[in-house]
Amino acid sequence: LVDEINRHLRCLTALGKNPATGEMTANEAFLPLLAEKFPEEIRLAWDVHVQSVSGTKGDLPEFLNFAQVRATAKRATAASSGGRRFVKQDDPKQQEPGPSGQEQQRTRQREKRAARGATTVLHAAVNSSCPICKGDHNIASCEDFLHADVHTRSRMAARNKLCFRCLQGGHRVKACKVRWKCTVSGCGGSHHELLHRSQSPPRDQTPEPTRSRSCMLTANGGAQQVRLQSVRACAFGMDGQCVLVQCLLDPGSQSSFIRKDVADALGLTGPQEVIRLVTVDNEGGTERRMRRVEFHLGAVDPSQPRIRYPIHALVLPKICGKIRQAPVKLSEWPHLSSLPVADQCEERTFTIDVLIGLDHYFNLVGGDVRRGPAGGPVAIHSQLGWILCGQTNRRPTTAVTTLLTHVEESADQILRRFWELEAIGIATDNQTTPPDQEALQRFEEGLSFDGERYEVHLPWLPSRPSLPNNFPQARRRLLAVERRLARCEEERLEYAATMRQYVENGWAERAPEIGSEGRTWYLPHHAVYQGEGKEKKCRVVFDGSARYGQTSLNRQLEVGPNLQIDLLKALLRFRRYRVGLQADIQKMYLQVRIAEQDRDACRFLWRDKSGELSHLRLQRVCFGLTCSPFLAINTVRVHARRHQDAAPRAAAEILENMYVDDLATSCDTIEEARELAGELRGLLARGGFHLHKWASNEPEALKSVPDEVRSASNRSHLWKTLGMQWDRRGDVLTFSPPAMVNSPGGESKRSLLSTAFRVFDPVGCLAPFTVRAKMFLQTLWQRGTSWDEPLPHDVMEQWRRWKQELPHLSKIRLPRALIPVALGQVTRLEIHAFCDASEKAYGAVAYMRIETTNHHTVVNFVTSKTRVAPIRRLTLPRLELMGALVAARLVRSVQKMLGLQVHGITCWCDSAVTLAWIQSSADRWKPFVRNRVAEIQQLVEPAAWRHCPGRQNPADLLSRGTTLPKLLESPLWWHGPKWLAHPHNAWPVGQPITEDTSPMRDERRSEQRVTVGVTAHVECNSIGPERYGCVERLFRVTAYCQRFVRNCQLPAVARQGGALTVAELRKAEGTWVRMAQSEAFSSELQALSRKGRVVATSRLSRLDPFVDEEGFLRVGGRLENAELPSHMKHPVILPGDHALTMGLIRRCHARQMHAGTTHTLAILRQQY
Repeated sequence: LVDEINRHLRCLTALGKNPATGEMTANEAFLPLLAEKFPEEIRLAWDVHVQSVSGTKGDLPEFLNFAQVRATAKRATAASSGGRRFVKQDDPKQQEPGPSGQEQQRTRQREKRAARGATTVLHAAVNSSCPICKGDHNIASCEDFLHADVHTRSRMAARNKLCFRCLQGGHRVKACKVRWKCTVSGCGGSHHELLHRSQSPPRDQTPEPTRSRSCMLTANGGAQQVRLQSVRACAFGMDGQCVLVQCLLDPGSQSSFIRKDVADALGLTGPQEVIRLVTVDNEGGTERRMRRVEFHLGAVDPSQPRIRYPIHALVLPKICGKIRQAPVKLSEWPHLSSLPVADQCEERTFTIDVLIGLDHYFNLVGGDVRRGPAGGPVAIHSQLGWILCGQTNRRPTTAVTTLLTHVEESADQILRRFWELEAIGIATDNQTTPPDQEALQRFEEGLSFDGERYEVHLPWLPSRPSLPNNFPQARRRLLAVERRLARCEEERLEYAATMRQYVENGWAERAPEIGSEGRTWYLPHHAVYQGEGKEKKCRVVFDGSARYGQTSLNRQLEVGPNLQIDLLKALLRFRRYRVGLQADIQKMYLQVRIAEQDRDACRFLWRDKSGELSHLRLQRVCFGLTCSPFLAINTVRVHARRHQDAAPRAAAEILENMYVDDLATSCDTIEEARELAGELRGLLARGGFHLHKWASNEPEALKSVPDEVRSASNRSHLWKTLGMQWDRRGDVLTFSPPAMVNSPGGESKRSLLSTAFRVFDPVGCLAPFTVRAKMFLQTLWQRGTSWDEPLPHDVMEQWRRWKQELPHLSKIRLPRALIPVALGQVTRLEIHAFCDASEKAYGAVAYMRIETTNHHTVVNFVTSKTRVAPIRRLTLPRLELMGALVAARLVRSVQKMLGLQVHGITCWCDSAVTLAWIQSSADRWKPFVRNRVAEIQQLVEPAAWRHCPGRQNPADLLSRGTTLPKLLESPLWWHGPKWLAHPHNAWPVGQPITEDTSPMRDERRSEQRVTVGVTAHVECNSIGPERYGCVERLFRVTAYCQRFVRNCQLPAVARQGGALTVAELRKAEGTWVRMAQSEAFSSELQALSRKGRVVATSRLSRLDPFVDEEGFLRVGGRLENAELPSHMKHPVILPGDHALTMGLIRRCHARQMHAGTTHTLAILRQQY
């Protein structure tokens, strides 16, 4: 074997591949693999040699020299003990003395074949992927395979149809050409040593790497003399799976972790989170997206309590490198005798499956600790057994393993919600897509009404897959809920009362013993508590996303289109008229019945008063299903459309103004409001829906509404409406100051964002105040301040002053009614928008101007939108143009949302340059200005733009920001400039601007025209075989390009992603083959298409070429009746001097392990 290895190393050197140089030397690449091929006694002697002999390099040449010496010594020993030859163990005949010359020759031939076979396997292992985990390593290096016990390894090998002797696929032991035996001392069986079964587990055959390339939290060195807190346990998934795992208890980690392959084996699922990992020598940390999953741990030792402990952990592909655990001899330590230890005591190397951090550490570790003499091990009692840790002898340690993790919650979700409202009113409306139309049509076809209540079908996916019965999972989840409720008696009683209400009100029913086949599913559930004290209420939420058997109920249901109206639209329509009216549908979801055939998919478990487990199933739509909002909202909307003729005004209010289950609208008169309230109650009651919590600024409007469904009169006059506070007595909208939360680590970017997000202002009346918080955030972003880094001193002072202004929020009094007079008194309605920009922010504010019959003019604030200036610096004129674009979008959105007859729209800007751009042709300017001017002119007529003096522009407040007290006292902000309430002839008139100014010249598009003669050299392809040294890479790039073109022609749901398929790679290769043929054999292809044969003078005439159905030019020949595959009988013709041909030759040569010319050509000609 040593000679064979040296021969291959010399071959590599002859090919120009020096084994001692390069990115990965032979020592790194081959030594671990080659060491596995030698008997265990040689490997053990080599380890002793490396550790005991000073000055040893431990590299491949030294290892081969060491093995050569051992082989020579063994031959000499065999010769001196009776003349027996040093032969292979698999031929008992060769072990008899006195072999003949023919037998010796056959033996040498077998040995050569065996050596070649072993070498072939070695090369294949380097280049093939692992059949167990699909990783880029051979199976003998697979951590999943090595970490399993022998019985599990055998099952893995059998399941993957591997040979039990060489662990390769494609054959069984009887057909295996590799003739080695098990190298475990005293065995010699016809199986791989990793499948050897004995009383003690086999020694790990994978050599330890000298360094961990993917080490996250570990530093490995020499022999460990300090033992970590490790324990073996049983991990249980939610679906009943059980895996034996190696756990490490680490009180230096804030969170717990589990390896991805273990989580997958347990079938664990959970939400994605962005987590910052702060590790040793990594002060800033690294943000990573991880899953948070839940599983249970139980003791392996049957003498321990049979309790499963819930663990919440984050999923990592690899927690750290392998850990070498120090041995402990219990007999040497009296204080450890007779303890049931939860882990193995001998020295070993293992991989961490589960890291238990401080979040669960004290749930598992108790207070009983047994200490011995100084420098000795310590035993700590845990729920999983006794844990041995600490020093195991008094010798100094030579290696340190550190596991320290600091986990931080990401602020991405907070940031996304912070900007969410900013796009409303200035973004493009989402249009209903054809799939949405189809979903709406299917819904109406399945909707039925029995005279009292609507019944819907669950929107199953078209494939209608069969659901497994997940009763075990639901039972475990119920037990977990019961354990949590046992800690709070009040919540337990409230939950039980809510469940009784489900049965008593007919929302749920007893489930039959036998459910629908393939449609029986149990929904886990939990409680959500809202309010405090007597106001505290319990809502049951069912977990439709709980996975079992690689699926969940939500994954088999369509979500349905989003039918929810914009929040800003709902608020503006609520603000239109003098009389405000509000109500909401009582338990809207629970008023919609589920069809009988779908109820078994909505089963759940509960324990009745007797303590018996009850099987129930929902009769109504519930919280927790992904389709529930669509089913409930669309049922109400369909009901309204069906009764439009009988109650047109009520139906219109439901379709236009209802925000989920909240109805906030306004009427011109009290009588109209009273009639609308009665009409709404009657219309919805006919569909089984009941409105309650009625509220109005005019009590007379609710005269026909019973007291029991009105809002409580003894409560505060403030009423929460669509996220804002409505003072019904003063008929104004106001705000409640958010609760201040002190950050434990001081003020940071995270706490700044969290506090700013609590100021909920969907209308935008606080924009000059909130834009300052946006500016603070942008400043921190520009400086690169991390989420939890203390704020810089200058920002801290500004932020502290901003927070001190928050109590003034309760003083805001925004008139709810935009039109405070009767519509009959209105003679003219106008919408005015003002825009402005600074170097820090830009935006627009909209007002409504109302002229009345008594010549009185009222101007009221409508809404505003702000944007911080881009980090990439723009000129001030361009920022002013951006503000003008926001104004144009805003006025059109406001006009559409209000649904009023508007007599005029005017936009005001204090930038003469911006006005000149808008009032001229867009094609005159450079792309940035041209595109925005074109959109502005499409939204608002250029003649509607006017100049406003800068000091009288209310948008100047939102572009620069101001304090809350100043904002409260600013009539300019709340009612616009004073002259806006005056007649039109009193409005300011701007001065015309000359186009000779610098900003105008800079943005003017050049119109010079040059006529030249051009000789074009067209290159057909931007990629080609000349640009790539490896044709495999060329084919992959081409395949991705072809996939992109194909996906562009398909709807989003039908597009293909993920790794490239074999078919795509073959198609890409065929594309280049046809292209090479068209370049080299164009005349032959033309002749074949015209005449069916090539001319006699063609160089291909002797090959009798033809074009097959795929467009390939192939060899005709006389092998039609040969028993060969078609591609071998008629290989594809390639030009010998083409770059593609050279690339294919190089690929074939590499795949054949750099075989000779004859062998490479023979393989290549099987296809080409």
